[in-house]
Amino acid sequence: MTIKQEGSLFVALLALWLVGREIRSQRASHASWLFFALPSLVQAAVLRALRGPVARRDFDLTLLAPRRLPEWLGRWREVLVHLARVEIAAAALPLMGLVLFLVLSRRRGEGPLLVVLAVQTGAYAAAASLSVFEPAWGLESAFARTTLALVPALALVLGARAAFLTRAANSDP
Repeated sequence: MTIKQEGSLFVALLALWLVGREIRSQRASHASWLFFALPSLVQAAVLRALRGPVARRDFDLTLLAPRRLPEWLGRWREVLVHLARVEIAAAALPLMGLVLFLVLSRRRGEGPLLVVLAVQTGAYAAAASLSVFEPAWGLESAFARTTLALVPALALVLGARAAFLTRAANSDP
């Protein structure tokens, strides 16, 4: 069993948050991120040793070259238009409920996880902008499926924020 790219990204983003937290708190030990990310790092090292470098055929990383920047920005426009017209429009009601719940509920320390989920969703959009096919194809073939995998982590955030509901219900006579 291996860790999918999306899972590795999730772990890397959380590890990055831990590094930032440890730097801000000026702790003596800056190793907690390493233990958190160790499974993904070991897997990447083992896979690299066993099969060597793997060419990414799904992504055109040459779009990141300075001379191709206008083309990549145009692809980003396509991504944003598609997200607004298709993905967000299809999920408008649940998204409005989610935003309303997050605005009205109190934070309980789950903020970093919410930020990681938002950044990871943005990374999925960025991946579509780098697709060797049209950006819309990348979004239509994978965006909903990959963002759906973030729902369990989002449920943790919502559960942490919903704790006030159970306390309020239990405190009523």
